[in-house]
Amino acid sequence: PGKFAYPKEGAVALMVAVCPVVESDVSDLSQKLVQHFLKPENQVLLAQTVGFGPVNTKAVLPDDLAAVLPYGPERINAMNAIDWTIVNPARGEWTKQWTRRIEQ
Repeated sequence: PGKFAYPKEGAVALMVAVCPVVESDVSDLSQKLVQHFLKPENQVLLAQTVGFGPVNTKAVLPDDLAAVLPYGPERINAMNAIDWTIVNPARGEWTKQWTRRIEQ
């Protein structure tokens, strides 16, 4: 399998989110689902199975995963956040440029 390399400029932080719907008829269940995902043991499972860095600081990753995933304050603080207020308005044009270059 491939390995992840951290660029010298820093890795880009992207989020995966679980968001309960406001005023839902299943709000209790949706909150339970969120809490389930946030349990330390489930954060470790997500790291092991899909490569998500844990957001719960009580999750303890094995050394092999800790070495390659966004884990711990030092690595998290070194990540670059995307400014979506810049990206979103330009996304359509950037996609066209990307497609033109790839098709060449």
